[in-house]
Amino acid sequence: MKRANVAADHPDNAGVLRFIEAGGGGGLHPDVRDHLAGLAAEVDGVGLTTARGVRLLVHRATGVIVGCGLGTTYCLRAAGVPRGAGVRWSVAWMDADRLNLRKAFGPGWIVGGFRPDETAWLRAATAALVPGA
Repeated sequence: MKRANVAADHPDNAGVLRFIEAGGGGGLHPDVRDHLAGLAAEVDGVGLTTARGVRLLVHRATGVIVGCGLGTTYCLRAAGVPRGAGVRWSVAWMDADRLNLRKAFGPGWIVGGFRPDETAWLRAATAALVPGA
């Protein structure tokens, strides 16, 4: 497993870290854990780490969080998602609470859906983190 370190002071991480610090996340379904590990293996420059029990995908060169596991679901920083792709930007929890990723994490975040295109969307998002890529 490729390890990565989160840049705690990077502004792109503020929303995710604020959510985690407030007690969000924790616990992870094995299918989600395995899927995140697969994405880390498929996308160059992405590694895994854990913060307060939350599994994170992190762009190793910048320390920017590009994915996180939240129980039975996961979220990704994505780019190049076509209109009509059927992606969601919010998670509805069983207690009727809702997490709007655009408001909480920032633009470009989607709820994962085990779609084959997610690898390409994650690659596009990580490429955008490196100037001149």
